[in-house]
Amino acid sequence: KCIINNQMLQNKNRKEFIILFIYVLVGISFIIFLFYLPKVMVNNNTKNVETTIQKNNESHIEKTLEDIKKIQRYKIKNQNAYSPFFDSLFYIYIKYKEIDSIHFYAEQLLEKDSSVTTLKKITNLYYNAYENSQDNQKYEIYGLNCVKWLKKILEKEYDSDTKIKLSMILVNSENPMQGISLLREILKTEPNNIEALYSLGFLSIQSHQYKKAEERFLKVLQLDSLHYKSLFYMGFIAQEFYNNEQESQKWFLKAKKRAKNDPIFTNTIDSHIKN
Repeated sequence: KCIINNQMLQNKNRKEFIILFIYVLVGISFIIFLFYLPKVMVNNNTKNVETTIQKNNESHIEKTLEDIKKIQRYKIKNQNAYSPFFDSLFYIYIKYKEIDSIHFYAEQLLEKDSSVTTLKKITNLYYNAYENSQDNQKYEIYGLNCVKWLKKILEKEYDSDTKIKLSMILVNSENPMQGISLLREILKTEPNNIEALYSLGFLSIQSHQYKKAEERFLKVLQLDSLHYKSLFYMGFIAQEFYNNEQESQKWFLKAKKRAKNDPIFTNTIDSHIKN
């Protein structure tokens, strides 16, 4: 009986040992698995991050070697005193949309020369950047700076083109009626001001007031039959308001003939022309 009990105890211990050994083996295997798994995941993530960075770098406008050399050369020449190279640096930074540098050199230029000519030069560059910016944050920054410079110009002299630029920025601000009021003020004293008429027509398009827009654009075309933007929007009105596709295509084709020197607007026209 004792021998049988001893054998049963030995069998039981052997089973427990085997089960324990299996648990240990599984545990070690799992640890080894975990040890290798994170390395693979980290490597994959690293590759993804590197790919993202590469894509971002590709979308960023890299300076050409020629422009980098120009910047270095101009900065050395500008260390001691004002020179025309402030102007050159400003143009380069506008090209690459580097906001901080643009502001710095704009201020440097105006500190040395605050004439209306310089103000207009800087404002036109800011305004072009404002109109063509796809980045909402930069769009607002360009707009705010434009307003500042435009108001300074108007403090020095009356200029309807400057007032129109200011009005079009204010229209996209928290107080759009202020911009519209400025345009109406211009037309009171200059009823045939083409840019003011066109701008009011464009704003009427934005607010879906197509009849008002049509009146403005027809008045523009009476004054300047080659005004391609008005020709285009007459086609847009024919398409959207009158649902007259045949008439709209005539307007679009006329606009395209006149817009040869404006490739960006030509692309807009092309997107509305039916093959």
